[in-house]
Amino acid sequence: MNNCLVTKLPGKVTDTSLLKVGDMKFHIVLNEGEQSLFTIQAVLGGKVTATIANVVKGNPTFSDGSLTIVNNSEFPKPIYQTSVATEYQEFDIVISNKYDLRYLDSPTCTMGAFDMKSLEYCSRLETICINGEMVGDSSVLRGMTALQALFVRGAGFRLDLNDLKECPLKTLEVDSRAGSDMKFSIEPLRNMTHKGLTNLTLSGVYGTEHRGITGDLSVLQGFTGLKKLSISYTSIGGNLSALSGFAELEGVYASECNFEGDLTDLPPKCLVFSNNAGSKNTWFTWTDSGRSDKYAYVLFISYPINLRGTDVENMLQDQTKCTFLALKDNQGNEVLNEIKIRTDDNHQYFLENCQGLGLLLSDLTQCPIAKLEIDGELFIDNFEIVYEGFN
Repeated sequence: MNNCLVTKLPGKVTDTSLLKVGDMKFHIVLNEGEQSLFTIQAVLGGKVTATIANVVKGNPTFSDGSLTIVNNSEFPKPIYQTSVATEYQEFDIVISNKYDLRYLDSPTCTMGAFDMKSLEYCSRLETICINGEMVGDSSVLRGMTALQALFVRGAGFRLDLNDLKECPLKTLEVDSRAGSDMKFSIEPLRNMTHKGLTNLTLSGVYGTEHRGITGDLSVLQGFTGLKKLSISYTSIGGNLSALSGFAELEGVYASECNFEGDLTDLPPKCLVFSNNAGSKNTWFTWTDSGRSDKYAYVLFISYPINLRGTDVENMLQDQTKCTFLALKDNQGNEVLNEIKIRTDDNHQYFLENCQGLGLLLSDLTQCPIAKLEIDGELFIDNFEIVYEGFN
């Protein structure tokens, strides 16, 4: 009695491939000319490390020549990287003391699936960005009451928004183009405890007939601080009136999504509505002076929009009452203001009933509008009136 038998397992004590408590591992494969990038940041007063270990091939190091990086809550968030590979390299990056992580942008150039269970009990994380293939589901995120930003950029992750109910998310970005079309409903957003989302990006897969991200715009009511809504190539639809109370909304990017309603229901700050190849079975309406009455800058439509022919003049007259803001693309380049419309009557009502067409077009060039195209017919091009159908 009271004796203790200690058994040594040969080869296990010195096996560096085994993870210690508080470690997580990413397997990296680099071809010549490649490098792996990542970001780790500790909570204030904490410390996390990244170590190159279990080298299979090559002589990898971090860009400063070391094999270990230590982060003591540095700010701004540093981007770490391995040295550019001069040959094929295969190794692990091991993150230690993961429970002190505040920010994780996982390493690029990984091989094999990252097990989401590795994030269990990392309850101090405020930002998670996972790159590459994953295995597991979102149940590991339950109770992450500090999580403000989640970026999922890879295949294999199963997302249930119910698991994010208690997370104070400001940014949710799910990109399912990197391997598989995710399947989940946005309906659980209705029940989220915190309504602080400012950026909701759910990217489906172009060219797939059956898209797994589903839901109705009405679910978003309550997220009044939302600034960007990007849901291209999903099965999310609904009436645009559901967005009318979003005072901070600046852009809706929804290629191939099917909506209905009045375009003037979009809120005053919403300058961009991109619905390329979407809403094929409906025709939007435009209330007379619906935008200018809100003291709103004119809505920029980057692709042909389905508009009832009876409302074309309403829309164009509305454009002349506001001055356009200079828009910029994702690279910061200025975008020319263009209006492209597709009507349900080949714009015959507009041509037959518009009084003072020449004056209207002249006013539009002063906004300035670089291009006006209706049902494929050019009226303005390069800020000049090119329509030749005047009587």
